[in-house]
This record gives sequence, C-alpha cells and structure tokens, in this order.
Amino acid sequence: MPVMEGKSLLFKYLGGVDAVPLPIRAKTQDDIVNVAKAIEPAFGGINLEDIESPKCFYVLDKLRGELKIAVWHDDQQGTAGAILAGLINAFKIVGKKLEDSTIALIGAGASNIAAARILIKYGVKPGNIILVDSKGILHPEREDMDKLMLTNPWKYELAIKTNAERRKGGIKEALVGIDAVVAASVQGPGVIKKEWIRQMNKDQ
Repeated sequence: MPVMEGKSLLFKYLGGVDAVPLPIRAKTQDDIVNVAKAIEPAFGGINLEDIESPKCFYVLDKLRGELKIAVWHDDQQGTAGAILAGLINAFKIVGKKLEDSTIALIGAGASNIAAARILIKYGVKPGNIILVDSKGILHPEREDMDKLMLTNPWKYELAIKTNAERRKGGIKEALVGIDAVVAASVQGPGVIKKEWIRQMNKDQ
C-alpha cells in the first residue's frame, strides 16, 4: 500500500492525474484480469504493480488486448523505459551506436524481459542480446527449454531469438566482448565480479 500511495502522489504531482491505490485480493492471474475488467468503467487507465513473473506477462498482454483503457505494468514497461533511456545516453557518451551493440541482461524476470523487448523494438538486433537467468545463459539447446515453453513462453521466445552465437555458461561468459550490461538479478556482493567487467569491449 505505501508504494502505491507514493506512486499515486507522483501521478498527481507530476502529471496532474488523479490516481487511487487499489490493492486487491486475487490468487490467480485470471482473478487479476477479471478484477481489472470489472473496474474498467470507473478508470481511464490501470497501472499494475508487483505481479510476479511470469504471471505479469500474461496479465498485461491479456488486459491490453481486452480493455479499452490504457494498461501499464510499471515493473515491466517503466523499468524497461528507464533502461532504454540510460543505454541511449550511455552509448552517446562512449560514441557507439546502440543498434549495433551487444548487450548482456543479467536476470530474466519482468524488467529484463521487457527490456529485451523494448531494445529489439528500438532496433537492437535480437541476436546481439544475451539474457542470463539463475540457471545460466538462455539459448535454444538448454535442457529446460521444453518446460520453459509451457511455463514461461515469454522467456522461451527470447531464448529462441536472442544470443545468435549460441553462447553458453553463466554471467562470466555472458560478459565477454560485449558493450553493455544491465543487471536486474538477485542483488548481493560478487554477483558480477570486476575481473568479468574487464573482459567486456573497450568503452563498455
């Protein structure tokens, strides 16, 4: 509730938009969809908040397809937009083109899956993006691909179309010779080691 109250204040203060924090008791992704559909007539838009991955992808895609009002998921689109803006500016500083770069996304939850999608729409070649989750680099030959296809088709789709060189391994291997890294994984010391950063491209 305090997070949503704060965001409601930002909507009002920065955008002049009246916002109402509305926590709901919903157990399944379809429960969330049904609540949003039921309250649609009262609102001009819905900002989804704190829905776990991969449930959040289903809820957002379903609501954007079925509602006549704007639907936004801050953990996906808000974070992805900030990541894209940061990368655009970072690449200007080092004099590189984002569209021609290689990027490692550490973590493959809501924010980095949305980041991969927005980077591809921006013009980054899908094959130049490497995603790493808790089991390692995503690639089509991974042992859990059949399970991913059923449980997380959004991650599965990116495992098929990213990582053109079919790189394997973990974070260490993902960083070799790349231009930028976006870390949205579990935090803590030693997740990304300084010696791995030294293996990245010049002007990373």
